[in-house]
Amino acid sequence: TGVGVLIADGNTVTVSDNAILNSSSDGVRLTGGVAATIRGNRIGNNASSATAGNGGHGIHVNSSVMTALTIGGSTTGQGNVISSSTGDGVYVQQLASSTATVTVEGNVIGLCGDPSGPTMDTGDMGNCTNSGSGLDIVYGAVTIGGDNSFGTGGDGAFGAGNVISNNTEEGVKLGASVSSASILGNAIGLARGSGSFTIDAGNGRDGTSDGVEIDSAAMTTLTVGGVGLSTASSKRNVISGNAGEGVDILDMNTGATATFYNNHV
Repeated sequence: TGVGVLIADGNTVTVSDNAILNSSSDGVRLTGGVAATIRGNRIGNNASSATAGNGGHGIHVNSSVMTALTIGGSTTGQGNVISSSTGDGVYVQQLASSTATVTVEGNVIGLCGDPSGPTMDTGDMGNCTNSGSGLDIVYGAVTIGGDNSFGTGGDGAFGAGNVISNNTEEGVKLGASVSSASILGNAIGLARGSGSFTIDAGNGRDGTSDGVEIDSAAMTTLTVGGVGLSTASSKRNVISGNAGEGVDILDMNTGATATFYNNHV
C-alpha cells in the first residue's frame, strides 16, 4: 500500500533494477534529491510482462531542489518499462528551475513488453496502458530520446530512443515551465513486432489526445527529429496512429525557434 518507493531527501539519488508493483499510490515518488537517476526498473509490470499497475503515477517527481533528472539510459538494460499506472507514466511536476535538465532515454512507456526482446507483448494493451499521459513534464530543459535504429529498417534497437505508445492521453505532454525540448529518435504510437515497428499502438485511447503536445510559453527552443551519428535516420521520430494530432503546438515563447526534421509522421 502507499507509495512503492518514496525519497524525500538526499543529494544523489539512484533507483535501479527494481520491480515496483501494485502500490496504491505512485510507483516512485521523489520529493527531494538534487540529482536523480531512475533506470532498469519494471514499474507496473513484472518480468513476464503481466500487469501489476500502481495506483498513481508510475514515476512522480516534485522536488524544488532537483537540478538534474535522468530516466532510463542508452545502454541495454538501463531503460524502464512503465505501464498500467492509474495516472501518468511519468509526471515531472516541479524541479529547481525551468532550466534543470531532464533526460529520458531507452524506456518503454505504455506497453508491457521487454525492451530488449524482438517483439513487445501487445496482447494486453488495454491493461498495459497508463491512464494519463505517457510523459507529462511541466519543468526543465528536456531531452527525450537520441540515437536509435527505429527508422533504418533493421532490428529496431532502442539506443537512446523511447517507445511511448498506447497511453490513454498524450504520448508526450510538455507544459508551462519547460524552457527547451529535443525530441529525438522515438517511436510514438507504435509497437515492435517481429523485429520492426509495425504494430499500431496509438496514444490517445481516450479518442482525442495527441502524440506530442507542446503548451509552454516559457519554451524558447524546440527540436523534433534530426540526423543521428550512426545513420541518417537514427534521430528520426516515427509518430503514427495517435488519436489526435501527431505533434500539436498550443503555445511557445513568442521568440521561440522550432525545428522539425527527418521525421515520419
